Formats: sequence, structure tokens, C-alpha cells
Amino acid sequence: MELTKPDDVIILSMDLSHYKTPEAMASEDERTLEVLREMKPLETGTLDVDARRAAALVLYLFKDMGASTGEVSERSDSSAILGRRVESGTSYATVTYSKKFSDFNTQ
Repeated sequence: MELTKPDDVIILSMDLSHYKTPEAMASEDERTLEVLREMKPLETGTLDVDARRAAALVLYLFKDMGASTGEVSERSDSSAILGRRVESGTSYATVTYSKKFSDFNTQ
């Protein structure tokens, strides 16, 4: 069953860590971003993110579309955004997925 078409775009917007200090968020996010970057959908169940099941589904869809890895272009948290320390904040990241450039040339 074909899940996606060549021109499809899939977007998942979700927060990462919640209710943690900046240091705890950074530590947790390191693990989360590895799972997202390395496209490990079976490991999303233990992540501290808003939508674990949606993350797994999107990773499967990206694999179906031919993506092999994600690229983290930014990561931030409540403290950085507000410019002051927040003891119980939320973190965010932008991860993009695409086919390798060489894959586009072979189609």
C-alpha cells in the first residue's frame, strides 16, 4: 500500500520536554533528537514529547518517502526564548527530513 505520493509534504508540530529545568530539558532532548534524527520509530514510546504515536507514524512515513535521516536545524527552550531562567519550561526543535540529493538525480 502506497502511503505517500511524490509531491506530498508531511508536517508534525510537537513540543519536546515539558516541566523541566533547562539542563534537564537539554539532556532529555539529546536522547529525543537522536531518535528523531536517526529515524527510530520503535523508540518513540519512551520520549518526553507531546505526540509519541504521531512521531512514530511520521517517522514511518518519512522512511516510506525515502528519507534516511533527519537534520536538526535548531533547538531551544522556554528560558532561551524568554531571555530568563524558567525552572519548569518546555523545549522545541526543528527537524527536517528529505531524500538524499543523489536520490533525486536517479528518479
